[in-house]
Amino acid sequence: MRKLFVVLALALAPAATLAQLSLGVEATLLLRVGPLGLGASIERGRNAEHLSARSAMGGIVTDLLPFVRLELLGEVGVADRASDAEGSTRFRGFRPGLSLKLPAFPLRLGVWGLARWGLPGASSGPSYGLLARAGIEL
Repeated sequence: MRKLFVVLALALAPAATLAQLSLGVEATLLLRVGPLGLGASIERGRNAEHLSARSAMGGIVTDLLPFVRLELLGEVGVADRASDAEGSTRFRGFRPGLSLKLPAFPLRLGVWGLARWGLPGASSGPSYGLLARAGIEL
């Protein structure tokens, strides 16, 4: 079974401090092949002070019920701030998610949690975030 998901998400992006948390927008493509999910995402902060990120992801995708899906994805990527002279920084992360498919429509609504290590300006521990998402299942 192969399915492609096109997702647009509003993100409460991971940040080094609470003052750096911001709303952003993310676009994600996720291909499901059996129990595996492979994808890529682009995340944009709302201005130059907030993070922008690009990442590749992969992991387990399973349907708990006909309309409920659990995703356990790992990700690796590059993050930067437009205002930062340091340039891009590599990060790694974990992206668990839960989504519901609306009956009779190709629309899927859900949330992803984010835990990322290695973001610019972050301490040695993880930075956390949350994405509310709506996607189309093709």
